[in-house]
Amino acid sequence: MNKYVKVRIRERIEGQPGFAKPHEFDVHINPDQVTLLNRGEENNDITFVRLSCGVTLCVIMKEDKLIKLLEKE
Repeated sequence: MNKYVKVRIRERIEGQPGFAKPHEFDVHINPDQVTLLNRGEENNDITFVRLSCGVTLCVIMKEDKLIKLLEKE
């Protein structure tokens, strides 16, 4: 059984120049390594996910939907 979940993340670009679009791509994360979830303040469709290695991912998914996905595994 695969314990990883596939999520779509957005690369956050510092400074956000007007012509630069953020890149989005899929990654697989281990739900056991998630240490913190925070809903995006400006956009409810974004959830910030902290992993045990210290990386924070910008996941394109509502917080409640992401929690359900992580609990399945």
